[in-house]
Amino acid sequence: MLVHHYSPSTGAYLGTGRADECQLEPGVFHVPAYATVITPPTGFGDGLYAAFDDAQQQWVLREIPRPEINDQVQDVIAKGEPA
Repeated sequence: MLVHHYSPSTGAYLGTGRADECQLEPGVFHVPAYATVITPPTGFGDGLYAAFDDAQQQWVLREIPRPEINDQVQDVIAKGEPA
């Protein structure tokens, strides 16, 4: 059985793996924490990522956050050529 792993903090899809079958109950599989058997979406546009919503038990598409731009000039710590 395939399981789909996601980040516990962001819900972001991390990858797919196989669930272990229970040795005491054949046909029963152990789904690890922060994993689901629900297949994540594919084929969505740039700037989005698949995230699992635990409360709704479904995958959602979220915008990739843009990095914050810092326009302030930083102090020079060292001068010279890199080693």
